[in-house]
Amino acid sequence: MSNAPEYAVGWGTLALLNAGLAQSKNRSGLNWFLISLLLGPMATFLLVALCEKLPREVKHFRPKTTLHRHDCITNRHGATPRPVNSL
Repeated sequence: MSNAPEYAVGWGTLALLNAGLAQSKNRSGLNWFLISLLLGPMATFLLVALCEKLPREVKHFRPKTTLHRHDCITNRHGATPRPVNSL
């Protein structure tokens, strides 16, 4: 009998583990999954021995304009209410 199915399951499992390891180092899990399908255990060695953890990208939200308190007051239709004329 051939051991091909057992090797395929092990190889695929290793590729999934490498993808998780790559993501823990802030790298692309999909890319390393595909690399691991080709290289197998050598990809694991590359990830563990040669790849350092990358700094996480921080995306800051900066509004283009400054909103004032009265700019945020709207009615239920999204329109800013008009001032009421007093009689």
